[in-house]
Amino acid sequence: MRVTLRLSFPLLLFALLFSALSCRSVARFTSSAKTPSENSSAARTASSAQPTRSALNNPAQSITESSGSQIVSSEEGMASYYAAQFHGRRTSSGEIFDVNAMTAAHLNLPFGTRVRVTNLSNNKSVIVRINDRLPPNNKSRIIDLSPAAARQIEMIQAGVVKVRVETLSN
Repeated sequence: MRVTLRLSFPLLLFALLFSALSCRSVARFTSSAKTPSENSSAARTASSAQPTRSALNNPAQSITESSGSQIVSSEEGMASYYAAQFHGRRTSSGEIFDVNAMTAAHLNLPFGTRVRVTNLSNNKSVIVRINDRLPPNNKSRIIDLSPAAARQIEMIQAGVVKVRVETLSN
């Protein structure tokens, strides 16, 4: 019994230490007045890149007001946008994040859900597809937009704005 305990404890300690060291915390969004391309050299590289295939084939980009979608639910709250440094990383849905795609992160809407996000300060709207999750401990925001979607509703300068998020059918 003592031999097993002596061997188990160091292995358990090593596993715990390894898992703690493999975690890191990085901000998912930026609220500075700078655009993502001004925040870092990596951001400049990401924003100057050609649109990727996922951005060109993103169904959320081709949605129009005449698509016949109806509003299923609506909520109001604060929105921010992803920092460009997340370009190329995996989202919670498993997709690769693309700064040029019309996508967003939400706390609990199903992946693939289309939502209309309206900036309440200027009434500009964009339709995005949910493909990521907000952090579970997030209390301040209801949605994080891709930089391309944030530009569409002119929220880059402010960083964080009050929005209406309308869940669409279809």
